[in-house]
Amino acid sequence: MQLNRLLNLILRLPALALVGCASVPSSPASSRAETVLFLCPHGGAKSVAAAAYFERAAQASGIPITAVAASAEDPYDAVPAPVAERLERDGFCVRELVPRRVTRDDLGGAARVVLIDCELPPELRDAKAELWSDVPMISVDLDGSVAAIQQHVETLVRELGG
Repeated sequence: MQLNRLLNLILRLPALALVGCASVPSSPASSRAETVLFLCPHGGAKSVAAAAYFERAAQASGIPITAVAASAEDPYDAVPAPVAERLERDGFCVRELVPRRVTRDDLGGAARVVLIDCELPPELRDAKAELWSDVPMISVDLDGSVAAIQQHVETLVRELGG
């Protein structure tokens, strides 16, 4: 129960409590053993938020897993301004992130693949993935989408943390 409270606190840290802001990886970090790959349709909103909150929670929990965000369909040119602004309030710097399409190498290198309201591209459908289908559309309910992602991330971190 204490781990649940800690994760809940960590996921909701306000930006003012942070020194600077954390960036979100767009490719796997070599210093950690495993990767969780988060995919959403355009790779610039839900997957970016999931990767950001996962990175923070995994680091705080001592879990040696990194997170990567990518698109399952055509990627955005940039992270949409409302998403970047919302994540900045929680201490994440994502304005410079350039969304990109998922590759077979991404899937092959991932210990876990999470689809957030999307499907894998047809040429990659043989990969195993879990689906988070209950996350509201960011363009309709940004705060509700972030809250749903935070809940999923909490559960995922608990599962991976043993």
